[in-house]
Amino acid sequence: MDTWRFATVADRRELAPLLRQFRVTVIPDGLGGYGHNAALLVVRGLFLGNLLPMTAVAGILYQEASARLCNSYRLDEQEFVGQLLVGLAGAAAAAWLGRLAWRTMRAARASLRGPAGA
Repeated sequence: MDTWRFATVADRRELAPLLRQFRVTVIPDGLGGYGHNAALLVVRGLFLGNLLPMTAVAGILYQEASARLCNSYRLDEQEFVGQLLVGLAGAAAAAWLGRLAWRTMRAARASLRGPAGA
């Protein structure tokens, strides 16, 4: 059985050489720390890649149904909720992809500049 162990160093200046030595890929979290590695983005992508389309599909079904699917809504409210679900799924997908693109471009620009203080 494989076991994952997490450790850190007391002096942050020793962190970069240690990560290079063990070939660990880390992602800055924007708060001065680091995320695990690309696995975090993959899991998040799989989750959002399933949740957002299914939310949009539920919204489309709510809009196109000729009968009430939920006793809590009138038919006109059900259509509005369907539109809202599709809109929210689209907006969340756009925001997530925009944030991903922004972080990628920011990291690329930082790597072009070289190490801080150089």
